[in-house]
This record gives sequence, C-alpha cells and structure tokens, in this order.
Amino acid sequence: MHQGSRTCQISSEGAVLDACYTLAGDKVATCSSTGAIQVWSSETSEASWDLLHVEELPDQPTLLAWCHPEHGQVLAVGTSSGTVHILHGTVHILQGPPPSSSSTSSSSENGNSSSQQQHSREGWGVTGKLPRGQGAVSALAFAPRQQGLVLAVGYSSSPAAAARLGSSLGSSSSVLLFEAAGVVRQQLQWTLLGKIQLPVEADSCSSLCWREAAAGLPPLLAVGHSRGGGIWAYQQPSMRWKELCSLPIPAAAQQQQQQQLQAMHWAPALSRPRELLAASFGSTVALYSLTPAAAQYNTVSNNTLQQPGQQQLAGLQVELVTVMEHPAPVWKLEFNMIGNTLACSLDGMPEVWFWMPVGMQRLEGLAEWSVVSKIKGNPEAKAQASDDHMLD
Repeated sequence: MHQGSRTCQISSEGAVLDACYTLAGDKVATCSSTGAIQVWSSETSEASWDLLHVEELPDQPTLLAWCHPEHGQVLAVGTSSGTVHILHGTVHILQGPPPSSSSTSSSSENGNSSSQQQHSREGWGVTGKLPRGQGAVSALAFAPRQQGLVLAVGYSSSPAAAARLGSSLGSSSSVLLFEAAGVVRQQLQWTLLGKIQLPVEADSCSSLCWREAAAGLPPLLAVGHSRGGGIWAYQQPSMRWKELCSLPIPAAAQQQQQQQLQAMHWAPALSRPRELLAASFGSTVALYSLTPAAAQYNTVSNNTLQQPGQQQLAGLQVELVTVMEHPAPVWKLEFNMIGNTLACSLDGMPEVWFWMPVGMQRLEGLAEWSVVSKIKGNPEAKAQASDDHMLD
C-alpha cells in the first residue's frame, strides 16, 4: 500500500474556509477567515506552490468557484454578506528579461539585446461584483462552457437577515443566475438571467450541480436545499426556470433527521437508457435514476433526455436506485469520467470511499453498489495541517 502526504503552506494566519482547484489542477485558490483570497500555482508535479496573488476583500469570503478555462481565468468569490466578487487573471507580455534574471554575455553573443527579450507575467484583480442577494452566499456553480460564462448563486439566510439587507433580487431561499456580457474586456459586465425560487419551507440553498450541455437539451440545474432538492430546466418560450421533479429523501436520512442535501454530482451521459444523479444527505448517499416523463422523448446517443426538434421537458420521473451508508457525513462526491465509480469524501474523517455497481445491471447503474476501495489519510498530518493552516 502506498502511503504519503503532500502539504504546502497556504496561510500565515486565519482558518482556511474553502479551497478550489482549476480544471487542469495547476492552480488552487483559497479563502481564509481573515478575508484574504490567495491564488497559488504549481507548474510541476512536485509539492511546491508559488503564490501568484493576494486579494483582501471588505466582506468575509466563504466560497470559491473557477469557470472553465475556455473563458479565461475567472474566479467567483461568495461572501457571507451576499455579495459575489469576480477575480480575473490576465497574462501580460512584457519587454525585457524577467525581473529575477540579469542580462548575460550569451545574449549579446547571439546578437540579442535585453530590450528585445520578452517575458510573461500574470496580473490579477477584482473585475466585477454581482448584485447582492438576500442572505449569505451558500452555493456557487459555473454552467458548462457551451452555455457561456453563466454563474448560478445560491443564497441562505434567516428572515431577519433578509429584511436587513432589503434587496429585491433574491429571497432567503433562492438561486440567481448571472451571465457575463463581455468576456474579452478587462471589466466583465454581468447581467441577471433568471431566478429560481425554492420552496417556502427551504431556508437555504446548500448545493448546485449542472448537467453537462447537449444539443437539443435545455440547461438543467440540480438544486439542493435544507428540505431536499429538485431539478430545474430553463424554458425558452417563457424564458423562465421550471422545476421538473423533486428528489425523494431516503428513509434512513429522514429517520436521522438529515434532510439537507449537502452535495450532488451528475454522472456523465454515455448512451445509458437513463440518467444517474448522486446526492448526499448527511452520512447517507442516494443514487437516483432519471427518465423523461413523456413517452415521446427518445433515447439518443450520449443524451438520454433529448427530444429531437424541441428544447422543453415536461417533467422527469425519479427513482431511488440505491442508498450508500457511511460512518460520517459526506461533504463532497463525484463520479469518474465514465460514471461507473463514485467517490465520497467524509467530513471529519480523512477518508474517501469508492463505490462501484455489481451485478447484471451494472452497466446501467441500477445494480447494488458496494465499496471497492478506501483512501485513508494520516490523522496526525490532518491535525498538523489544521494547526498550521496548511493544505493537504
């Protein structure tokens, strides 16, 4: 068994509240209780990270989200006050040698002067701020790249906090969707695209997960809240978001009074006769099967929910396929690239559990799922990282 740990110093003071990697894994952004946003870069596989930028915000940052690299280096920062700040990184080409290097005789031998040399430098800064909703930002998720630079923001607050903020954009339980009108310009202009009003009994939005984009299929967004969750679709004729279905809470989670949907992930669509969605309710992970409610919706390659010629879904039929129990709450989960392995990270325990389907229907994901592997971290390293404000 291979054992090891990679640790790097990321903050000199304050607790780290959130960390988020880019798609390529070469950059990580962190936010701490001191209000500082730090962007780190690693160009090699070694456990060494270079600090690129530090941004101090007037609000307390709590959540981070990177957009797809096709739209540039855009980082969304959610705060406890309900404001979302947008950080944008740009690469500048400068004349002359890098500041860390000096001119050498070799450059003159080649007939090149230092003024003819070029080097690049990344510049970071706040390039936008989204209108403030009512309550703290509790969830952030960028849409798939095919849908443009669109950001979904979930809010969570008490009625007293909503009354204090006095904004008309969002309620104590809502999701707002914003789109960047200008991506090339240094100043990104964001516009409000729509709003998803959560049920009255839900006092917080806890998680957001987009379904990957596909031709002929409207944008689909899974929304988790304090009383369960549901799947919403954008209806082009009415230009509004409609709830297609709600996700039933497993009986085990109801008995333990764990109704909040903490994390979700949509399995990649690979010509299956149905869609798969995983969701965690405390220590219970539920696996749902999703099929179109109307019979005229055909099964198309790589797109189970697609209906030719239309971009509307009347509804979805939800079936609870199986339930996976853990010894601790699951705070994050994710499918692999082909959707046949589900990784669940436990809260309070340095462990990751890997589940796979077994049986005759394992290709469809409808068979029983069992634990096939576990990754256990070093509790001593975890305690040291907590004391020294380090990232494991």
